[in-house]
Amino acid sequence: MAIKRTIGRSKFVQPTGIIPDSGGQAMAQASQNIANAITNITETVDKNQLDTAIIEAEKQGKQIGTRVDGNNVPIPLDQVTLNSFTADIFNKSNITKASAYFKKQAINSYGLAIQNDAYKNANLSLQTNLGKIDANGKLLVQTASSGYMNSLKSKVSNEVWTAISPGLNKIWGDATRKASAYQLDGVRKSNVNNAVTSLDYIVNQEANLIINGSEDPADYEAITDIKKNAFQLLSDNGTDGTVVSEAKLKYSTKLQSLVSTDAINMAHTSGMSNANLLKMAKDVSDSFINDKTVKHTVIYDSMINAFRHIG
Repeated sequence: MAIKRTIGRSKFVQPTGIIPDSGGQAMAQASQNIANAITNITETVDKNQLDTAIIEAEKQGKQIGTRVDGNNVPIPLDQVTLNSFTADIFNKSNITKASAYFKKQAINSYGLAIQNDAYKNANLSLQTNLGKIDANGKLLVQTASSGYMNSLKSKVSNEVWTAISPGLNKIWGDATRKASAYQLDGVRKSNVNNAVTSLDYIVNQEANLIINGSEDPADYEAITDIKKNAFQLLSDNGTDGTVVSEAKLKYSTKLQSLVSTDAINMAHTSGMSNANLLKMAKDVSDSFINDKTVKHTVIYDSMINAFRHIG
């Protein structure tokens, strides 16, 4: 039953100026009492209607915010959907309150749902692409992030986007930073591998210069520069401080092994006896026992292997 609005009514029958005992004062008071009673009834109805509308707004808002499509993806909240709440309420102020509560519940519910969806997509992109980049040098995860965010922004209302974008930016931002870390790790590993390969090549060139010499000073300078750059690359890209020291130990040991092996071959060619060749291998190895820059056992083994080969 609709009750005519009386809240705010100001024009009542006033008892002022009415002759006492004429009955007018009693009629005026009765009019005031009736108006007050109707006002109280109206206020009670308004409150009950608002309470009911708030419950309905919460239910509808949560339902709207958690809708999904056939692929289980949250359905975007556009402006039409946000304005879709209606209720049988006479008080316009209460309609506004209930509608605002509906929006709040819808946005909160959708925000949680879309964050879960964003996390799922961001995590999948990260696992699939790691630190891979496209032809323009841009991280594939970052490209996926831009596509996801731009697509969603075009489908939801500005009010919804303002509420959900900070959370989504954090989720995709975390994935992009992890992808960047993967990319950096890949670059570092590539640089380390290139440095190791370069050192493996140059050590043979340096051994050849030591054994055979060269009349061109540029040959020595070139080797020195390549070694310096390779070790610097290892230093800049190594995961810990042992990378460079291990590489230097390996390089020095191999260099000395190559030179010592050639010495065995040369001594054999000159007619040195096997006993003296073995003694030579032992003496050379022993001379490096206290040298921390080479592994003397590796040098000895290389010379013995050369001896066995020529024997």
